[in-house]
Amino acid sequence: MDNADILNFHRRREHLETQVKTLWSAKQAAGDLDDVALRALNQSFDQLNVAVAELRTAEEELRSQHAELITSRDECERERQRYHDLFEFCPDAYLVTDTSGVINEANHVASELTGRPVHTLLGKPVALLVHEESRSAFRQRMGDIERLRKIEDWEVSWQRTPESGEAEAVKVSLTVQAGKMAGDGEHLWRWLIRDQTELRKIEDDLKRMHNHLVRSEQLNAIGTLAAGLGHDVKNLLFPIRCRLDSLMQQNLPEQAVSDLHGLRHSVVYLQQLANNLQQLAEQPGHVGIGQITTVAEAWWEHVEPMMQLITRRHISLVAQFEPNLPGIAIAPHLLTQVVMNLVKNASEAMECGGHIRLEGRLGDDDGFVELAVTDDGPGMEPQVLRRALNPFFSTKTNTGSMSTGMGLPLVRGIIKSAAGSVRIDSQPNEGTAVLLRLPVAPEGTEGHQFEVSHLPHAAISVRDSHLASTLCTLLQLSRLPSSRCDPYEPGNSRVWIVEPCVTPIDISREYLHNDPNRKLVLFGEKDEHWESLPAVSIESAASLKTIRDTLSEVALDALQRR
Repeated sequence: MDNADILNFHRRREHLETQVKTLWSAKQAAGDLDDVALRALNQSFDQLNVAVAELRTAEEELRSQHAELITSRDECERERQRYHDLFEFCPDAYLVTDTSGVINEANHVASELTGRPVHTLLGKPVALLVHEESRSAFRQRMGDIERLRKIEDWEVSWQRTPESGEAEAVKVSLTVQAGKMAGDGEHLWRWLIRDQTELRKIEDDLKRMHNHLVRSEQLNAIGTLAAGLGHDVKNLLFPIRCRLDSLMQQNLPEQAVSDLHGLRHSVVYLQQLANNLQQLAEQPGHVGIGQITTVAEAWWEHVEPMMQLITRRHISLVAQFEPNLPGIAIAPHLLTQVVMNLVKNASEAMECGGHIRLEGRLGDDDGFVELAVTDDGPGMEPQVLRRALNPFFSTKTNTGSMSTGMGLPLVRGIIKSAAGSVRIDSQPNEGTAVLLRLPVAPEGTEGHQFEVSHLPHAAISVRDSHLASTLCTLLQLSRLPSSRCDPYEPGNSRVWIVEPCVTPIDISREYLHNDPNRKLVLFGEKDEHWESLPAVSIESAASLKTIRDTLSEVALDALQRR
């Protein structure tokens, strides 16, 4: 019953009331009636009034029921809309079919998964949406649905048919549930279909990440092993070098001297390999980006003497920097290690002489400083250039320039750790250019601004040539350059090793007085006059380990004071 029916019932009731009133007025106008007629008429009016009252009550009940029906209908509509929204906006494809598998309902995700509009899916058997390769097995499996009531993780190949293109197979998982439709109890099946493509992609990404993690752990283990190996090899090679240096100072036959030179060259090569392995594995002293600023021009003024020392005499080394270059976000000692490797490689490649040039300029994007090391040497063949940055790869096969093949990989590792990049340009017979791009240090960077100072070195005034050679080796192993000098003239050295019985005490005192950062080392016996000097003493009978440890501390102190 709707509003029109209720309004019609209301009008009929009002019409009946109007008729009752009209009859009552007519009865009063009719005059006197006999008693029987009057009783019958009054009884009829009473019954009519009761009927009118009942009609009023019925009308009110009808209105109340109608309001409840409207409320229920609105609630049902809201529930239907809620179900429709859940059905349509479900993140997975959803189908409703009868027990024969004919589709009654489908959401838009099902349309996207099949590549067909929703209206074309309705009335179609769901088996037609399965790819041909899985269709036969799918039909057989459908027979189990009613018996099992629910099937989980049923994987099949779904058929997607894009608007343009041939049908393609898509792996999906199905969850099917049998049930009854409310009301008439009609049986139906509900199908939840999930596309496995994205899930498989995530699984593949996780596998790749796991493999990368395993690979990283393996590389870390190899790095730790390399660092330990480098350290142990250096410790083993040290006494060998000392004894070889001592033997080479003796008056030996020419053949023996030649053999000793060959042995020492091999030891030096092993030492170089051990150093590079340890540095590549550990990269000691690494400082993060933005923690230390290096000003290129001031840095070069500091390291140029050392760079000139490693350059062959017949090769010129010059540097040029644009004015007012900003600071670079890399530690000075790391930049030194990088450029030293490049200068050394360029020098060794030009056996007949040439030129090496270091240029510093601001990059095109203002966020980087470019340092270019160029030479006019023989250049590289394309196949050599492709492998130049690979560890252990080297073209130096002659015994005069044995190489570990670790120089350029070290360069790349250091520059990469500073968020920079390395590029090598080279052509046969046209030289080589190595371009380093390093980030500009942020403004207000905290850390140490590189200051210009003289390169520290040690002077050795010891009469015994064997002992002097051993002391030189010990200091050089501690990264402090050293050389023998006159017992009376130490030059501008930072460390001076003297024999008290040879060098006058007055010269030693003046040496310390001229520069408070200098360090004097007394080797051998001394009398009470030398006790007043702030010097380090080493007894001539001390063990090799004691001498090495003492000189290591002296070298470290000298390098820290530079």
